[in-house]
Amino acid sequence: LYHTADYRLVGYVGDKPGHIGPCLWTDADLGGCALTSRSSSGIHVALRGPNTMFPLNSVFKRQSCVSTATAEAEFVAACFGNRNELMPILDLCDVILPDEYEGLFLEDNQAVIRIAKTGRNPTMRHLVRHHRLHVKWMFDTFGESCKGKRDNVDIRYCISKAMAADLHTNCLLYTSP
Repeated sequence: LYHTADYRLVGYVGDKPGHIGPCLWTDADLGGCALTSRSSSGIHVALRGPNTMFPLNSVFKRQSCVSTATAEAEFVAACFGNRNELMPILDLCDVILPDEYEGLFLEDNQAVIRIAKTGRNPTMRHLVRHHRLHVKWMFDTFGESCKGKRDNVDIRYCISKAMAADLHTNCLLYTSP
């Protein structure tokens, strides 16, 4: 801590309330723990706009069981981020932001996006028993033809280079000079 006392987390707001909205990034590693082979979830939430990037929360969480595929670990992270971070922030934004704001969920795994939009995932039927997650719950938020879908929130693809949640899931290697 002594050597990093001058480090700061910086956020900036340069837009009017109608041009900003909440943004969620989620990421996961597959079998990141060497002892248990469990994956970890990384979540980052910020207010975002053309001239705004203000971090609200950042979370690292070890997943409760072992995932067998990258898409499974990513889906577990996406459900956790959606339930515990994005939904509460959307409820707050409904009160403090104008009606035209847009919430974004940025994901770097196209399989997770497809599962959330279609509500189908025949290859991971075990999610309900293993992780206690229902694919239909994500479909209720992001599904293209779902009656309960929120009109002001969307899930979109994000290239891995722009994934803000990578900080929590990628190893930071330190080598002394």
